[in-house]
Amino acid sequence: PAVRARVQAALCRRRALTPEVLGLFADPESLSPELVLDDCCLLDEDALLAALSALAGGRVPLRVLCLGSCGRGFTAKCAQLISDQTAVTAAAASALDQVR
Repeated sequence: PAVRARVQAALCRRRALTPEVLGLFADPESLSPELVLDDCCLLDEDALLAALSALAGGRVPLRVLCLGSCGRGFTAKCAQLISDQTAVTAAAASALDQVR
């Protein structure tokens, strides 16, 4: 995770976090519960939706989401996807607590 954080920070400083590069950080096979992107100004709605959808089906539930400068790409659809995923994660955690 530390290496990923340094790489994403370097890309964001250079305004090089493009939709094509975003896939490196939105890997559903990742064991990291975090997605931190310092500058999302080059990402549109489709790119953010694809990344969030991929992470929603990932191996580890997403616990931290920081999307800096995400104004134009972060639409109501993105917010709804996050809201839906949060509800699913909360329901799963509640069911798990009942099993214990």
